[in-house]
Amino acid sequence: MTYLIDTCVMSEFVKKAPNPQVSQWFNQQPIEQLFLSSITIAEIKKGI
Repeated sequence: MTYLIDTCVMSEFVKKAPNPQVSQWFNQQPIEQLFLSSITIAEIKKGI
């Protein structure tokens, strides 16, 4: 299964106290099944 990762998921990794369930889920997924949209990339570049 593939996943389109939203900005809210990516923002967990810059928080002082990220949600451990998000981190655990993310780390369990094969990297080749995770994707970012161009909108998410733009939001990250602008500053999440």
